[in-house]
Amino acid sequence: GRFGRMPFAPGEEPAGVLGLMLATIGTALALVATRLAFPLLFPRVESVVGSARKASSDAVVLAGSYNPAHRGHLSMLRFLSERHDKVYAAIGFNPNKKYEASPEERRAILKRCLQVEGIENVEVALVEGYIWRFAMAKGCTKFYRGIRSWELDGKEERHLHFLNQIGPIMYGPRWPLPTTFLLGDPQYNHISSTIVRDKAKLGEDLSDFVPSEVAEDITRIYSRGVTNGSQESSETSATQ
Repeated sequence: GRFGRMPFAPGEEPAGVLGLMLATIGTALALVATRLAFPLLFPRVESVVGSARKASSDAVVLAGSYNPAHRGHLSMLRFLSERHDKVYAAIGFNPNKKYEASPEERRAILKRCLQVEGIENVEVALVEGYIWRFAMAKGCTKFYRGIRSWELDGKEERHLHFLNQIGPIMYGPRWPLPTTFLLGDPQYNHISSTIVRDKAKLGEDLSDFVPSEVAEDITRIYSRGVTNGSQESSETSATQ
């Protein structure tokens, strides 16, 4: 009868359905790939200079080694603290790696810097493992990476950006947080943690690079040599 007649020839339906399924899957994969590739090819960049200070009730993370923290870091953290309710300064570390300054010492120096500068809504956290997992666990809505310029820091940051995009999908599985690269104040572009460490080892003046209240601690810590990845007892001096 009319309702029992097949609308396709024998063997035609499976091929048609399979083709439709493959096309749908292909389209979905293409959309996912495009959404992942777009921020890698065209990263979002903001600057601490000239950007509007709009208050937001969310939490964000600014990840870095802070080895040690300096005026460039502090200008970025101040900028973010004025725009967001909560800012996490995440110090990533490997407990099996040896450092000139232990993670606890770097945390203590940064906390003291924030106190001196009057930046109140920034929490300094030590993160062992993937920082994107820490950010998601804290309910952060955005991932920030500080750079002086693409010419100075872009190559390394693109590699880390790729890992932060792919990692959540592979190991989450979660969709990655949006990443924004934060350009620091140009007046601090000549400052890097490497320069601060080198000057500290030579006992040179650090007043142009870090708050004077932490300069002595930085010189003491970085002039002594390499220490283990964790050294809790060394935190007290920088917080006094």
